[in-house]
Amino acid sequence: MSTSVEQASIMDLVKALVGKLVVNPSLRKVVVAAILLLVAKKMMAKKKSCRNKLVLITGAAGGLGRELALGFAKKGARLAIWDVNLQGLEETAELVKEKTEAEVCVYQVNLVKKEDIYAAANQVKSAQGPVWCLVNNAGILSGTELLDTPDRRIELLFAVNVMAHFWTTKAFLGDMIENNDGHIVGISSFAGLVANPRMVDYCSSKFAARGFMDALHTELHAMGKTGVNTTVVFPSHINTDLFKGFNVGVAMSPQYVASQIIGAVEDNQHSLVLPRVLGIAIFWQGVMPTAMWDLCTSLSYSSMNKWDGTQANKVFKAMGDK
Repeated sequence: MSTSVEQASIMDLVKALVGKLVVNPSLRKVVVAAILLLVAKKMMAKKKSCRNKLVLITGAAGGLGRELALGFAKKGARLAIWDVNLQGLEETAELVKEKTEAEVCVYQVNLVKKEDIYAAANQVKSAQGPVWCLVNNAGILSGTELLDTPDRRIELLFAVNVMAHFWTTKAFLGDMIENNDGHIVGISSFAGLVANPRMVDYCSSKFAARGFMDALHTELHAMGKTGVNTTVVFPSHINTDLFKGFNVGVAMSPQYVASQIIGAVEDNQHSLVLPRVLGIAIFWQGVMPTAMWDLCTSLSYSSMNKWDGTQANKVFKAMGDK
């Protein structure tokens, strides 16, 4: 399909949809024009390159973090990979070296400890230079009802899923602001948009990660640092050890999710819901009566019944849980 035909098709689709939703003719024209402007900017935008730039990924010992490392390496990026699991990190580094010629450095970091984060950040800057793209990917899940979740686990979960985002960002944002060039990716979750049972702590942390990224984006723009971009990601169920046994729909592969995230970075996309069709859920949550929304979400009430917490327990133990 040629570009002109593609643009015409998009224009017709936008006009048809807006025509159904917006009754006032004058307002309809404004809405159509605004949407078409955004679409045109998206289609004409030049993808930015991460070649020879330093990308730091937390939680890179396996799962999505490992696939992000491989994906960025294949794009020519240099890598700094962090995790509390040193063996898993070294396996990721070996895979990167087998499949690419990318530079990759391994740092064992316990993200629960702010001092460890700042110390590792200084090591990265000294050994590899300023970070161009920070991917706050590391996350953990308790998988129990609130009253059954030990206080210590809630504290550890928030330390990794939320507070670590503050410390890593504070460690690397200064160089990005000075150069007015960089990118910060925050991995939230679809559970950071729509809540789920047996995830009160997890959902709360992912809503917080979403708020952090939105506020950071706004602050950077208020500072005039439009060259420093942010992407917040809301993935649904990913087929990783952490979510083994979680049962809602078809799990996405970490390879697919990683490719979409890297594409979002290249396109300077502010937010990414995966699978994309789930983005409509936010609209429906806003307009549905509570009783109707509860009926819809009840379809996921049993999603954690067969969840396997083996991997989560290993991670909690490595972070200092008794």
